[in-house]
Amino acid sequence: MLTVALALGASFALPVSAQSLLSTYDVIVRNNLSTSTDIRGLVVAKNYTGTAGGPFAQDLSSTTPGTDTTWIQSSIASSGSALTMQYGSLAFGGSSISGRTINFNQAGNTVHYNTSFNFNSVFNGISTESTANAALSANGSSVLSGNLLTFNVGATLPASGGTAVFSIAASTLADSGIAQYDLNLNGKSPTAIIINVTGSAGYSFTRPGGANFVGNFTSQSWYQKTLWNFNGAGTVNYGAGWKGSILAPDATVTSTGDLDGSLAAFNASLTGEVHLPTWSGTGAVVPETSTWAAVGALTGVIGWSFVRRNRRTAPVQKA
Repeated sequence: MLTVALALGASFALPVSAQSLLSTYDVIVRNNLSTSTDIRGLVVAKNYTGTAGGPFAQDLSSTTPGTDTTWIQSSIASSGSALTMQYGSLAFGGSSISGRTINFNQAGNTVHYNTSFNFNSVFNGISTESTANAALSANGSSVLSGNLLTFNVGATLPASGGTAVFSIAASTLADSGIAQYDLNLNGKSPTAIIINVTGSAGYSFTRPGGANFVGNFTSQSWYQKTLWNFNGAGTVNYGAGWKGSILAPDATVTSTGDLDGSLAAFNASLTGEVHLPTWSGTGAVVPETSTWAAVGALTGVIGWSFVRRNRRTAPVQKA
C-alpha cells in the first residue's frame, strides 16, 4: 500500500453525463455520507462522517493517476481508520484535513485542496432531476398478486426504445406480504425505466425483509436502466440489497446489503457496497435549469431540455 502525504494540488474540471448525474457518479450525498465498505465508482458528498475507510473508487482501474475520483466539499471525520482511495485522487473543498490519514493504492495520486468543483450544481441537480421525473405520466402498471409485485411495461411503448414509467405508492412497495419484485417487459425493450415512488411529504420506505428481486430485475441489462425515484421521501431503507439506481435527494438512506446501481441522497449511512455500473438509462428527461447551465459552463456541455408532463399515479392492481 502506498501512503501519499497530503499536499496542495490543482483543482479539476467537473465530469458530467449527457443523460443524468446518476450516469456519471456512483454516489451523490448532499449532506453526510458514512460507509463501512466499498463504493466502486465516483463519489460526491458534502461531508464524510464515517469512521471506516472505504475503499473508494474500487473498480476504476483505468483512472489516470492524478485524476480526481472522489470529491468532498466541507469535512472529513478526524477519527477512524485510514480513508483509502483505491484509484484516483481525492478533491477536498477545504485547505487541510485534520487527524485523518488518507491512503492511495495507486501511485501518483494525492489530495487536491481548495477544489473548484461545483458541488452545489450537483446537489441541486439531483433534486431538479427527481422533481422532473416525478412529473412524468405513468405508461406502465404494477400488479400485486399474492406475494409477487410485478411491474408491467406498457403496451404504448415502441418495441424498441422509449422510457417505461411507473408510479407506485411507497406503502404498496413496502407491503410486508411481498416476497418478490419482478419486471415484465411485455416484449418491449425500453432504453430507460423510471419507477416513481409516491407518498405524503417526508414519507418513509423500508424494503420488506423477505422481498427479493427476480426475473428481469436480476439481469444487469435491465437493472442498470432502472431508476427508483423516491421524490419527497424522508427516509429510505433498502435493507439487504437493491437492484437499480436510487434517487432520493431529500432522504436519509440506510442499508445492510449491496446496491447494484447509483445512489443520490441527502444523507447516506451504508453497510453494504455500492456497485457499478451506474444508471445507464437513456432518453429519459434531464431538466434544463440554471443549475444545469452552471454544470455545462464547467465542461462545455450544452444544456438539455425536457418536456414537463402532468403527474399521474397509476393504481396498483391486485390480482
